[in-house]
Amino acid sequence: MNCSAFRLAHPILACEAGQIEQPFAAPVAFRIDVSTGAGSITVTPAAGERWHAVLEPPRAGATARTATLAFEGARVARVRALAPLPVEISAGTAAGAARATLAGGSVQAQGEIILRGVAFSDASGLHAADAVGGRIAFSATAQDGAWRWAADATWSDGEVYWAPVYTKAGFHLAADGTLRDGRLDVVQATLAVPGVGEVRASGAIDLAERAVTHARVETGELTVPPLYERFVKPLAAGTVLGELRTDGRVRAGLTMSAGRLTEASLEVDDLSMEDQRGRFALFGVYASFPWRAGGRTAGRIGMSGAEVQRLRSARSAPRSTSGPRTCAPTTFTSRCSRGSSRCTTCGCGGAKRGLPGRCMARSRRCRCPSFWPTSACPRCRGRSRARSRGCATQSQPSRSTAR
Repeated sequence: MNCSAFRLAHPILACEAGQIEQPFAAPVAFRIDVSTGAGSITVTPAAGERWHAVLEPPRAGATARTATLAFEGARVARVRALAPLPVEISAGTAAGAARATLAGGSVQAQGEIILRGVAFSDASGLHAADAVGGRIAFSATAQDGAWRWAADATWSDGEVYWAPVYTKAGFHLAADGTLRDGRLDVVQATLAVPGVGEVRASGAIDLAERAVTHARVETGELTVPPLYERFVKPLAAGTVLGELRTDGRVRAGLTMSAGRLTEASLEVDDLSMEDQRGRFALFGVYASFPWRAGGRTAGRIGMSGAEVQRLRSARSAPRSTSGPRTCAPTTFTSRCSRGSSRCTTCGCGGAKRGLPGRCMARSRRCRCPSFWPTSACPRCRGRSRARSRGCATQSQPSRSTAR
């Protein structure tokens, strides 16, 4: 650092016009009170960008000291001067503040960072982002050689392509854990995607070996339509899975130990998928697929029906342990509630008295408020005896199967 305007007036040591060269060139000014050890420093690398740090003197009768850092208009691209990155950051600014309290052998820190308009790319074109914005809040406590940490991050703006995945903003991550002797433990991490669901994880990482010691990942109930539109459809573009109408829910989980997968599971609840060109369709799929390394497991699967080139198949009796206890239904226009007196079309004879569980099949495109069978609806596959009031059929005939 060079200083062209240095001033020493005991107990103040100050530089009002300095220049630093590392990690990047920027004007700097600082002031230190040598009697208390308090001081401040201000760095202004560019117009509209300012970094300001303050070390406060201890309060009377106390030993704890507090340091603060505030910054605004900081160029995110400067991160590359501190650490190598796999991408080139071309735009984006950051603002925020951090505060740390030092007392004896313990440290407490917390802070917040707000990102705006971040963009990056690489030469291969396989990694890129545009207009990314969000917020990161963190806290950490160090004592007896161990750090206890927590983080909360929200991705609110922009889009990212990281081959082969493309996605837009709308994620929230909350996590906490510990760091000790080169081992990072994640006690709990939760990733939430609005409209889709949550993914929860825990585990441990050996930082020296860069290896996962153990991990457990499981999802909550994920809603299939937004899951398909957001993550699967971009990957399946140009394939037979690229133009589907979907419905249903899924759950999944996996466990790793010593770097190896030891358990996995997938549960499918009332899944339907229909090709928009009419080439194939599956309706009301219930399935449970558990797996365990070195052990024997039993999977279950059942469905309400299927179509190939508009040709319908017979129903297969559902056998999923994860699905509801149900009858063998015929056709439905809506889901029946437990104990509903309006479920009049179930093959188990549930008319006027409800069902022991949820109906296995339902039509996505026929919404008859009067709960007539889809085969009786005059606008779905009409019969004159139907008296459906306000059937909101959206497009083509319903997916009801042959009686």
